[in-house]
Amino acid sequence: MGYQECYESARNRYNNAVYEQNVCYYKGLGLNQVKQLKIAEINSLNTQLNEHRNALTQVITILGKEWSVDQDVATIKTNTNTASENYTQMINHTDITNKDFTDVFEGEMTLTMNAVDSIFLSLGVAKSSLTSEVEDYELRLLNAQNELADIEADIRANNDLYNYYGGVKSSASYDMEYYRRKMQEEADAAAAAGTGG
Repeated sequence: MGYQECYESARNRYNNAVYEQNVCYYKGLGLNQVKQLKIAEINSLNTQLNEHRNALTQVITILGKEWSVDQDVATIKTNTNTASENYTQMINHTDITNKDFTDVFEGEMTLTMNAVDSIFLSLGVAKSSLTSEVEDYELRLLNAQNELADIEADIRANNDLYNYYGGVKSSASYDMEYYRRKMQEEADAAAAAGTGG
């Protein structure tokens, strides 16, 4: 194989390397755009996850006070019974018609207890729903983070390929220059032989 053929082979390798580097460059741009979108998705998922965790924490805190509320209502009921008994004893010594506080407030106490029970039942349902949503966001976040890691691995592989073709291009460029000089030396030698002989 002569210098001209070697030069053409080196030039083909150079052109191919330039083409492949361009492919890598544009692929890298696309991968970086996908990476930015994935980062935005992860940030959004983190925000939503934190909001749901905070809401769940607040519901759990309120549910933790159910016993205290039940105790407060029981204390009110006991105090109402005590007040009713004291009032009855006072009224028994007078001509005033006696009203039993327990009977008067029993309906109110029942409504209050039903309302409290309903509230805590609703909070229990909300807790279950929020727990499920938190688990869903955690899974989605984990998947998005794994996808981001894959995208970053693709970016690194693409950068390595870009650099590889940069080396091929540089080597082909040196080879082209070497064979161009050898062809020039041959041409100069042939010209000198033609004029000197």
